[in-house]
Formats: sequence, structure tokens, C-alpha cells
Amino acid sequence: MTSFLQLLMLPWMAWSQRTRRIIVWTLLVVLCPAIAGYVLLWRSAGAGPGLAHGLAVLDCLFWAAVVPRALVLANEARRLRLPVRGRIDYQGRELEPFVADDVERAIEEFQRQQVEAVAICFLYGFAFSAHEARARQIFEEEFPEAFVSTSHSVSPEFREYERMSSTVVNAYLGPVMRSYIERLEGRLSGFGIQAVPHITQSNGGVLGLRAAADFPVRTVLSGPSTGVVAAQAIGRLAGVNNLITFDMGGTSTDTALITDGICRLTNEASVEGYPIKAPMLDIHTVGAGGGSIAFVDSGGLLKVGPRSAGADPGPVCYGRGNREPTVTDANVVLGTLNPKHLLAGRMPIERALAEQAIGPAGRPHADRARAGRAGDRQCGAQCGRSYRRRDADRDRRAGRYKYGCHSCDRQWTGNSIGNVAASVR
Repeated sequence: MTSFLQLLMLPWMAWSQRTRRIIVWTLLVVLCPAIAGYVLLWRSAGAGPGLAHGLAVLDCLFWAAVVPRALVLANEARRLRLPVRGRIDYQGRELEPFVADDVERAIEEFQRQQVEAVAICFLYGFAFSAHEARARQIFEEEFPEAFVSTSHSVSPEFREYERMSSTVVNAYLGPVMRSYIERLEGRLSGFGIQAVPHITQSNGGVLGLRAAADFPVRTVLSGPSTGVVAAQAIGRLAGVNNLITFDMGGTSTDTALITDGICRLTNEASVEGYPIKAPMLDIHTVGAGGGSIAFVDSGGLLKVGPRSAGADPGPVCYGRGNREPTVTDANVVLGTLNPKHLLAGRMPIERALAEQAIGPAGRPHADRARAGRAGDRQCGAQCGRSYRRRDADRDRRAGRYKYGCHSCDRQWTGNSIGNVAASVR
């Protein structure tokens, strides 16, 4: 018996102390309240709900415990969350008929509040979509100027919270995307372009303009995914199947792993804290880019990000009023970036301002050059940690991979890619 227990404990002991602590806290904070709530519900229901309904209740309790943020992306949005009578059970059976008058009253309220987009999400709408479809039809007839998003068309899957979150994000982006596509179509037509335009999806594929206007949530990672698809193509041409992509912008860096010529797909991701259920490439974003601000914390440690100088005023070397050093300033001091100008001479920069700003952050170091190298290493370490969090298994060590870099500022080609490799190893 003792040997059997020791055998069961082997995986537990193999995990790190941090992993074991996370597991214990997860059991205490999430599962225990969920189970207790389920037991109370079971007792109050007499014989108790069915197993599938109980799992749905557990799922709701889980998200109530771990998701504190308001779902609808608007100020004073609770007054715009209006119920509609009608009920579907977890098997898709209609328990209560749909009440169209409730939808019409909601339309009147939304019109008074000048609402631009509406998200329709009914309980178990993925199993029986007739109620949502009817509500959408009423909106199209009586409120045609509003962008309407229904959960059964955006994410027809189990899990109510993620389905509603995806639907709300789709509705939030809808008016902006629709306006953009209308302008794009007009300009393309004005130029006489006959080719059929497409927009990249988050999964690396493409979709037509009309589909993109109806489902903008599918394009939330279209920019980073295009870079990953390009890296896959370049890797095939170069005969390299295992790649780490590194796409750096002004405020963040997007990273992905390409294994055997393919980037892994995922069906769920979190964008700005909002879960989205849609097929997308497995891309991880690190809050460190060319405009990320470097600072020394209260413990005397050098940190980079998540605050950013943005494009305006931008890094200190731009001479537009910023006084806090950024990653770009560090690379100007190091000489990785041209210390006199950017954009082939069209944009002059001031290295002296960058050196002056790095001075306070560089006090723990011997000189400004060492401070710049320290900031560069810190950015690389952040990216390395992101890889380790996602791919900690032994067969995904950095030694198997080559490194592909696309940087808007071109300052990471050497030092930071090396730092990422060292951090992953």
C-alpha cells in the first residue's frame, strides 16, 4: 500500500513548488465554493437537476468566482442589459415561448439611448437558435441601422460566459469594422481595382469583406497572424521547419512557435481580459515594445513596460517632450539604431536626450551603455518567460528552433533574439 501511494505521489513531487501551490489554491478558491453551491442547489431542487444541468451550474459558479470584470464594454451598461422572456433548456427544448413584445420594448429603449450595436445572447442559444434568430429578425425590421450580433452565429458552442463575451466583443467591434469596410470598398472601386479583396482572419486564413463586417471578432489577431503565416512560408523556402516568430511593434511584441512548419491553432483566447471563442493561431503577446518605458522599481530592479510612450510623444530621442526612457532610447544609446536619424534620414533624432533620460535609470549600472544593455536584456527575458509559460515541456526547448524577427524599429535583430534563446534554454 505504501509503495502504491509513493507511486501516486511521483508526479506531484516532480512538479515545481509554484505549480503545486497553484493547484492547491485552485482547489481551495474555485472548486470548493463551486461544489458547495452545487450541493445546495441539489438539495433545494429535491431530486436534483440532471447531470448536464449541474455541469452548467458548476460552470456559472466557476466564472462567478474567477471573473470579476464587467462583461459589456460600456459605461453604465447595466441599464442596457434587457431581458427577453422565453426559455430553452440545456437539451434545446423550448420550456417557455418567446415573447416578441419584450424585444420591441428593448428596441424602443435602445433607440432612445442611441445604441449603435446590440448583442443577443440567450441561455442555451447554441442548442436551439430559433429564439435568437427571431429576435434578430425583429431588430432588422424595426431598428435596421443597429449592428446586431447573435451568439449562435458568432460562437455556437457550450459555455455561456465565453459565448456571450465573444458575442459582445463582436458587437462592440461591428460598427467600426463596418464603417472601415464601407470606406475601403469605396476607395477600391474608385481606383478601378477589379480583384476581390479579402481580410486576414485570426487563424491565418482569409474571409471576404462582407463576412469580416459581420464577424469582426474573427479578425482581432489578424495582424499578428499574418506575420506568423509569412514566417511559415519563409521557413519552408529556407528549409527550416521549427521557428520562433518575433513580431515587435511600438507597445508590445507578438510571439509564436512554429513546429514542423505549422503554428498551433487554439479555439479560445483572451483579448484585453475578455475571453473569445474563435479559431486563431496560438500567438502570445508580451507588453514590451519599442515605446515601452523602462524604470527602476522600489526594490532597485530595472523593469520594462507595460507603460508606453506611444507614438506621440514617443521615445525621448524623438524630442517631443517625453522624459522617460524607452527601449528605443536604449538602442539609440547602444548604437543598435542610427543615433542621428530614422526613416532613411526623414526623421532626425537626438541621442543626447536619450542619454540624459537613461541616466536616472542607469544609476545601478556603471554607465549609460551598460544601462541600455540591461534594458535590452530585460525585454528579452520577458519574452523568454512568455515562451516558458506556454511551452514548458522538454521537447520544446529553444535548441530546436531558429528565430525569425520582424521589428518596426529594427533594434532587436541581435541582442534581444539572443536573450530570448538564452531565456528559453
